[in-house]
Amino acid sequence: GRPAELLIGTTTAVTSYEPATGKVNWEHPVAWPKGEMPLRVIGHPVYAGGLLIVYSGDGSGARYMLAIDPDKKEPAKVWELKKKDTPYVPCVLPQGDRLLWIGDKGTVTCADAKTGKVVWAESVFENASVSASPILIGDKLLVVSERGEVAVVKAGEKFEEVSKAPLGEPAFATPAFADGRAYVRTVTSLYCFGKK
Repeated sequence: GRPAELLIGTTTAVTSYEPATGKVNWEHPVAWPKGEMPLRVIGHPVYAGGLLIVYSGDGSGARYMLAIDPDKKEPAKVWELKKKDTPYVPCVLPQGDRLLWIGDKGTVTCADAKTGKVVWAESVFENASVSASPILIGDKLLVVSERGEVAVVKAGEKFEEVSKAPLGEPAFATPAFADGRAYVRTVTSLYCFGKK
């Protein structure tokens, strides 16, 4: 029931553009405290629980997640997180009023989109980095570590790891899902999981 908007998160602002003309509809500045380095935005903003969530980080391990209410006359910050387990490279997934993500060090998190409060957070990959974004297939989250491990986690009220398997070589690409099959690319191979 609203006009289309192109929403962009950057180091300095969250901005809404009119797609046809490029005209700025609104902008919410991101102010960094004195002495703190502005963090880079890699993943796209997501909309969940009536809020727009933007997340950022850098190679030092600094992380920041911001939720703004775009429906206010002046879009306003509702909550923020400065936790190491929020993602820098992998994308955040909305699921109704929940947010799902995997941090860069392998911790899968489910949080309330309206408050930012963590519902559960569990390490799935010990001592492994993660670059690939998770994908949501029904009520299951598929995650991949750079070490080449694949895990399936139930995206529910409580943490439940459904399965985990090593692929035997590094993996950096985000998996894909089509026609009932999941596809995972490693550095030399493409794996297909599903019914024949």
